[in-house]
Amino acid sequence: MEAYDLKDSGVEWLGSIPIHWGVDRLKDVSHLRDEKTAIKSSDEDYLELEDLSQWTGKILKKRNTLEVASQINVFYEGDVLFGKLRPYLAKYAYVDFNGKCTGEILAIKPTRIYGGFLAYYVGSKHFINHCDNFAYGAKMPRINWNTQMGIFPIPIPPVFEEQKAIADYLDKACQNIDKTIALKQQQLDKLEAYRKSVIHEAVTKGLDKTVPMKDSGVNLFGNIPQAWRMQRIKDIVKTKITDGPHETPQLEESGIPFISAEAIKGDKIDFNKKRGFISQELHEIYSKKCKPQKFDIFIIKSGATTGNV
Repeated sequence: MEAYDLKDSGVEWLGSIPIHWGVDRLKDVSHLRDEKTAIKSSDEDYLELEDLSQWTGKILKKRNTLEVASQINVFYEGDVLFGKLRPYLAKYAYVDFNGKCTGEILAIKPTRIYGGFLAYYVGSKHFINHCDNFAYGAKMPRINWNTQMGIFPIPIPPVFEEQKAIADYLDKACQNIDKTIALKQQQLDKLEAYRKSVIHEAVTKGLDKTVPMKDSGVNLFGNIPQAWRMQRIKDIVKTKITDGPHETPQLEESGIPFISAEAIKGDKIDFNKKRGFISQELHEIYSKKCKPQKFDIFIIKSGATTGNV
């Protein structure tokens, strides 16, 4: 890559930029579409927020609008989509088709900027962090185009061809990275399957392969060591088996960490994925039903993460 001479962008969180680049406001080089439709269709051209991948700029799924009850926005080929709800999820896409989307997705039309370059910029780490800092609403944070996102600065190469060259370079680089990730994921999947088999073998057969075996009476386990016995889980735990509150609490800026299913991963609790915090008062109310203690076991009972422990 060519080495650029740099200059101060004048924007603290942007830092230095190439000396020949300029800085504009987002809404000065693009504009927000405000076209809506009430027409329902069986065409697979509609996107919900969950149809956009996090941090990759990819579309995971398209659907129809036959059963959509919420507001439907319209976008066009060449637009850049950006998820305004929970912007820290970094859901964006540079679309190559005409379609429709939920009102939680902003459809941005590039005017004085190449769309591919714009898409990579709004999906960049620094831009996402800036959106997250300005998002409003504790439970369902959103970013507003007119008063927030639209006036955020964007560094721009003055020549359209340079913008496109950067986007093309990133397309190829990201494709190569994705291929490497896919290969690594295959390896990880095999190792995870092996890990599960090792655990299953140890907890259902023990470590001594020479001991006499007997039928457990349960197809899932098959034979077990002759000296072992089968019992119900609820008969061997110290306290009752229960779950947390069946409601979304009022989240606070500080207090007691409140976690949900997505925080349980890799045999650990990832507090970086907590929903937020709850007050001491709510904590005491919820603890009447379920009060987690050290050495307790959590297992996810529903959703995409069912079975994580």
